[in-house]
Amino acid sequence: MKKAFITLLLTALVVLFMACNQDSRSDTATLALTISTTRTIVPEDYDLTVAQYHITGQGPSDDDIFDITTAKTYIRADGLAIGDWTIEGEGLNSDGTVLVTGSTEFYLSASSTSTTLSLSDLVGTGTLSLTFSWEPEALTDPDDVDLVLVLTGQDSTESGTLEPTVNTSAGTATYSGTFAAGSYTLTAKLYCNDVLVAGTAEAVRIADGVTSEGAIAFTIDPSVESGVISIADKSGSPVNLTISGISDTVTAGKSIDVTLDSDDDTALSDFDISWYLDGESIGEGSTVTIAPTIGNHILSAIATSSSLVGSTGSASISFEAEQEGTNGAPSQSIKISTSTGLNLGSGTFIRFLNDGRLMIVSNSEKTIQLATLVKDSISIEKEFTFSALGIGGTVTAFDVGYVSDSLYVVAVGTESDFSLKVYNFLPVSNTFSLVASTTSVTLGNIVNSTYTEAAASGVEMAFVTPENDEVLFFLTASSGALGDLMHYDFTGGSTLFDSTKKVGYIIDNMFVNNTPSMGVANENMAMFASKSGIIAGMTNWDPNSSGGTFKSPINFNNAKTLNSTDFMPMGLSFLGDYSLYVQTDEFDAYLYYYDSTYKYAKYKTDGHIKAGLASSPDLDYAYYIDQDEGTLVTLYFPSESEEPEVLSTFALSSTATPDTIVVSKSGANLVLYKTSNPSEIEVVRIYLD
Repeated sequence: MKKAFITLLLTALVVLFMACNQDSRSDTATLALTISTTRTIVPEDYDLTVAQYHITGQGPSDDDIFDITTAKTYIRADGLAIGDWTIEGEGLNSDGTVLVTGSTEFYLSASSTSTTLSLSDLVGTGTLSLTFSWEPEALTDPDDVDLVLVLTGQDSTESGTLEPTVNTSAGTATYSGTFAAGSYTLTAKLYCNDVLVAGTAEAVRIADGVTSEGAIAFTIDPSVESGVISIADKSGSPVNLTISGISDTVTAGKSIDVTLDSDDDTALSDFDISWYLDGESIGEGSTVTIAPTIGNHILSAIATSSSLVGSTGSASISFEAEQEGTNGAPSQSIKISTSTGLNLGSGTFIRFLNDGRLMIVSNSEKTIQLATLVKDSISIEKEFTFSALGIGGTVTAFDVGYVSDSLYVVAVGTESDFSLKVYNFLPVSNTFSLVASTTSVTLGNIVNSTYTEAAASGVEMAFVTPENDEVLFFLTASSGALGDLMHYDFTGGSTLFDSTKKVGYIIDNMFVNNTPSMGVANENMAMFASKSGIIAGMTNWDPNSSGGTFKSPINFNNAKTLNSTDFMPMGLSFLGDYSLYVQTDEFDAYLYYYDSTYKYAKYKTDGHIKAGLASSPDLDYAYYIDQDEGTLVTLYFPSESEEPEVLSTFALSSTATPDTIVVSKSGANLVLYKTSNPSEIEVVRIYLD
């Protein structure tokens, strides 16, 4: 059997002219037959050109017939009876194989002398044979792979979802099936964890007795944070088409007008043109506008003529969308909703792992999800339920710390029921193991010169600093009268919460009846802002001592530094080992340790409501959300005492105003969300040169 990668189908148009030629019989006429064919594109090694026509006619009686076989484009038949006629035609190639047929019925009379016979019924069935390949190790979960193939006919009728045979361990898939001769559009989409990671669209031709073969290799970039995917397109195009207006490299997020052109002056105005980006439909018409996300893509165009059967053709181009911008500033963003399987809702916590993956806590769904950012979506790699992890209450404190490529430490604090838990998380197997937990902690504080104790009932914040084997919880009593920063040395293994391993730091009386609203901590200090606007509780310790050595609490609420009436903190962010940037709705302040004391510099700002202040990993930049303007602002700090520069403002697309920013360990991605009850997150790409 002859084979062709893409098989051409044919349309032949046969026009019949019935000219009234009165002779000795008043009930007869002369048939003048003119035959014309449309442009035919022949695939390699297979003849789909019409070489001759076989035309037959049946008239009003059984004896009124004609049968003509000719290669000429003009036929004349005399003496045909006036009345009802049925004309049938076949188009044959040089081997005598029937390629296309058609028929029509008409009434021949003195006033009705012509009709049109369209040869548009393609003959027979053919085979579609496809092979696909990809690198399994480039996927987050090689065993959870799905290849979705959809074949759509030229009349927009789907032939259904094809069922390929997939070998996930080898990274291959095959499909073979038989279809009626015709023109089709094939879309192929590769999913991992229900997230589209690659895709393409191709024009397919099926002809009688011919196998249309295709081989597509999906090349998946292993970069987790950029989500880069490239596809090697090995298909040919039966119609000579070219995609213009786009180069091999474009700027991510920038709108580009792309046009489909014909290489051989074919009038594309007669064609319906559909566009696909990575196998997803994105528009119609001769021109389409795209603004691709960061990474490698394949853009495909399918051109189909509804009047010319078999005229479908395709073109595709691979390109890379690169970031362009200022170092440290946003370049592009995408929104990801819960429709992707992402669990959010009331009480959401999100943290980046060092490998670029996300760990997401949802109190609404009572789950912890492990997820990977893939292009403009998210892949849920694994989901853990609270019950499976032994979490019995509402999570109010959560943090993840990197120990090594094979180990993370996860701290979880819950209220109602109160508990503190510390887990080891192994990224290779994606498993949690409980190191230790406690449901009882005694708080102590000095109130009105009297030492007071109470049982901890609330966990406000959790911090993990694996560099110094530390886990910190900020705890409060049920009445809010006591609040302590509890510092644990987690190298104690199963004795983590034993009294010999627990060091409770009393933070004077600054948080009496005053629960902290935010805090930050590193290996050198921890600092908190209370809901009433007091900046307090800066604590530092000697990381070289076992369990840390407490030095002193620092209170910035006094006449010598910053007045509490000035301070309604909107964010805290580290900008050095012993320096901190504090943000309010009236002014910002830079606090730093110098000559055994903490200094500050105070800057007047625009007075806008701010939220989500966070530092870049190198501490050169800070990001915050201007909630009045709906923008993400990037700050650059020239020195400890100089006023920061506004490096850029970036318009956000979130429908709900976010108030939290999480920065990836590489600094390439930010995740923004609203902590109260988010239904989506916004991922912002940061340009890094």
